[in-house]
Amino acid sequence: MKKIMSKKQWDIFTLKEEYKPKLQDRYGRFPHQISKNNYLDPITPKTIRLKHVRDIRKIDLGFPYIIKVSNPLEITGIIGYGRSVIVKNTQDVVWVIEKFEELKMQNTRVVVQEIITGGPENLYTLTSYSNSEGDIIAYSIGHKIRQSPPDAGTILSGIIKDNPKVYELGSKLIKHLRFHGIANTEFKFDKWSGEFKLMEINPRPGSWNYSALRSGVNLPYINYREALGEKVTERQKSKDGKIWIYMLPDIMASLFFYKRQGYDEHSLSLRQWYNSVKGQKIFAVWKKDDPLPYIFDTLTYLTGIFRRVVRKIVKKVY
Repeated sequence: MKKIMSKKQWDIFTLKEEYKPKLQDRYGRFPHQISKNNYLDPITPKTIRLKHVRDIRKIDLGFPYIIKVSNPLEITGIIGYGRSVIVKNTQDVVWVIEKFEELKMQNTRVVVQEIITGGPENLYTLTSYSNSEGDIIAYSIGHKIRQSPPDAGTILSGIIKDNPKVYELGSKLIKHLRFHGIANTEFKFDKWSGEFKLMEINPRPGSWNYSALRSGVNLPYINYREALGEKVTERQKSKDGKIWIYMLPDIMASLFFYKRQGYDEHSLSLRQWYNSVKGQKIFAVWKKDDPLPYIFDTLTYLTGIFRRVVRKIVKKVY
């Protein structure tokens, strides 16, 4: 196969000029691009791919930025508190390189990405089911209240709240991709540019999707009906207002862990936490008529905390 990509510094690849006419359609679009006029022009965070983590010394992206690895489990709980690393200054650059070298991961390929300003409440997710033509026939939109870690992490609580712009952008993207099935398309509102920026598309159900079900939209059932050959034409939309919450982790993060991890501005008192999730709840795990999953999940969570505490004590002693 001919090499059709040109290499720039820091392993950023772009299409060679001579191949552009061959890959463009009659409107001048590339297969991976979407026109502003008829489709979505995907606005994404600036991203740089590096073959070696030590090359972060060379990039000119501006602080802060986030570093992601191909297998996040390799660094979870070892470098920082999540599955990625936030770099805020030159001292962090040195620290990250040293940590990767200690783990013998200095040759790990990484993705470096600018951080979009704003807290978790600016992260909106379009949860949808689209048919074989890529048309969304059922959806729910909500935004995060909290995540862990707070700057780039997993959702702990969120609220169902429609946003026409998020739907417009997400539905155009899904239509262009002709995606068929359940998807979670996430955007973050950048207060400086006033734009929603595409963060990721997860082409699968997730725990957050239970919020759609409890808000009036049964995406798996619609998927099932279509799988049986039924043509579902009515467009369904969730009702606003309900709060999805992963209760114990959300409480523990708000009252204890954020402060211990250096996120003092996200730490809450019990009253503040209660007020932040006031309203009709959708519990991520708890169900009155089926408590065993909740009991198992709680025991697993508490066991994880206990093990981390024991490891710290042993490390101090020895």
